[in-house]
Amino acid sequence: MKIGFHFSQTWDWSDEDFEGRGIGGTEGALVSMARELAKHNQVYVYKPTSKPGQFHGVNYVDHSLLNKEENFDVFISISRTPLLPDLNSKVKIHWSMEDSETWVQSWQQTLPYIDSVFTISPFHTEHLMKNYQIPRHMIFETTCGISSDLYKDKIDKVKNQLIYCSVPNRGLALLEHIFFIVSSEIPDVSLIVTSDFTLWGHADPGNSYYREIFSKDPRVRFLGKVPREELIYHQKTSVLHVYPCIVNELCCISSLECQAAGTPTIATKKGALETTVAHGYSGYLIDSNPFENPDFHQEFADCIISLLKNPKKLEQISNQARARSLSEFDYAKLAKEWMNKFKELLG
Repeated sequence: MKIGFHFSQTWDWSDEDFEGRGIGGTEGALVSMARELAKHNQVYVYKPTSKPGQFHGVNYVDHSLLNKEENFDVFISISRTPLLPDLNSKVKIHWSMEDSETWVQSWQQTLPYIDSVFTISPFHTEHLMKNYQIPRHMIFETTCGISSDLYKDKIDKVKNQLIYCSVPNRGLALLEHIFFIVSSEIPDVSLIVTSDFTLWGHADPGNSYYREIFSKDPRVRFLGKVPREELIYHQKTSVLHVYPCIVNELCCISSLECQAAGTPTIATKKGALETTVAHGYSGYLIDSNPFENPDFHQEFADCIISLLKNPKKLEQISNQARARSLSEFDYAKLAKEWMNKFKELLG
């Protein structure tokens, strides 16, 4: 089967950057799914690139070279593809991984030419149906995932080490007070902070404010963006993924990765986190608004403290989170589900 992807609203990155300098969640999902599909299909990714060629079986081509003379069995648009109405493909799909109004309106113009819209969570599905009137019969609900091979080996945890591994403006500032409360009860607690806006191709990491608020506490290691191998190491050695999220996540890949690493997520109950994290099984969700509830920081901190003080419970949740993520969110499993959907649409 010949499968094409188109993603023009991104920056100049290559397949190698996934393991190297790092890329954003949408880009990482594209790389991972394209690699998996390429094991049994011809896969082409059209995007801005100064490094075209074949990587891990996937053919990367500059998006300016996409033309309507190309023939595909399945073509998947991630950002708006102006050629989509005239493109010669048996099946045309929009894989939605963004929720901003400008993104959605840009591809709604080509909605009449799309056979299916792929969403990445139940929350995402409801969001598109409610706000953009996408009919339910057009939607195929899938998810983002993890590459289980990267997480199959376990390594020793660092006692009381927490990790935050999303971009800074999604809730990192709230951790300042939460960490202070936790450290008052558990003096040897530590926190690793990874990720910044260079993952999205920005020149400015956008984390100077956050570095400043944590700069006086030596127990906080502010690493910013790190290569994937190092990120996975920190995910595996941490005991809890702490994410006081303030945005409506459409999936949250960082939580899926941490769970695969045996590091349960404690987060706010925002957006798709309600399904990405199985409350009480693979982590805990704080159902409270940090900007309206004066006790939010204490509630979040108490959840962390209770687990750190109960090693047996923490180990149980860790094992459950790991098993759930590896079995339900592996890209090999998701690719099979995609292929079944492709065949259904082609049929």
